[in-house]
Amino acid sequence: MWADVVNRPPSRRKELFLHELFHCVQPQLGLTAASLDSEHLDAADGRYWLRLEWRAFARALRESGEPRNLAVRDALAFRQARRMLYAANVESERGQEIAEGLAAYTGTVLAADSAADAIASAIDLLVNTEAAALEASFVRTFAYMSGPAYGLLLDGSSPGWTRRVRGTDDFGTVVMRAFAVQPATDATASAARYGGVEIRGPNNSVRWSGSNVPASFIRIEGAGHGFEGAAPADLERAYAALMQWFEQHLGSAAK
Repeated sequence: MWADVVNRPPSRRKELFLHELFHCVQPQLGLTAASLDSEHLDAADGRYWLRLEWRAFARALRESGEPRNLAVRDALAFRQARRMLYAANVESERGQEIAEGLAAYTGTVLAADSAADAIASAIDLLVNTEAAALEASFVRTFAYMSGPAYGLLLDGSSPGWTRRVRGTDDFGTVVMRAFAVQPATDATASAARYGGVEIRGPNNSVRWSGSNVPASFIRIEGAGHGFEGAAPADLERAYAALMQWFEQHLGSAAK
C-alpha cells in the first residue's frame, strides 16, 4: 500500500496526507457521521444518476453565472432522482459525504497552489473516475469525488461555509440554499445534456467483484489505522499546512 503512496505525484501525495490528517481532527470539529456502504451505487440506476451528477458538477465548475446555476440545478435533479429510487440509502450517502467528502475537499484545496488549481484538480478527479467506470465500484468511494466538487462550488457561492457546516448537514440542501435554486424539474430531459444515453450503455456496469475494491485512501495513526514508511518531514509539512488552514477557515473550533 505504501508503494501506491510514494509513486503518486507530489501534489497527489500531499492531498492524501492532508485528507487523512483531517480525519484526526474531524471529531473535535463535530464533523463526523456514520460512513455506511452505499450498496445502491453498484446498481445500474444508482450509478446512472450518480455519473450524471458528476458530469453536471464538472460543467458547473467550468462555468460561471447562469450556465453554472443551470448545471447546479441539473446536478441536484440527478441527486434527487437517485434518492427517490433509493430512499433507504439517503443517510448512507449523506454520512459518507460528511465523513469522507469533507476530508477529500480539504485535501484538494490545501494541496492546490490556487483556487483555479483546486478546481482543475476536482474536475480531473471527476473525469478520471468517469473514464474508469468499467472497473470502479462507487460503494465506498463516491464521496471522494463528490466532496471536492460540492465544497468548491460552495467556496464560490457561500464564502465562509466551512465555519457553518455541521455534521448533520446534507450537501445537496446546503448547495441549494447557497445558490438559491431548486433542482431542475425534469431530470430525464436534463440527462440528455450530459450523455445520458451513453451512460445507460455497457459502461454503467461493474465488471468485477466489489470485494476487490482497492483502497483509494489509507489511514494514518489517529485517523483509524496506521501505516509504516511515511517520511516524517512530509507528514509534518502537511500537518502544519492543515492547521494553518483550519485557523483561517474554522477559527477557534480547530484549536
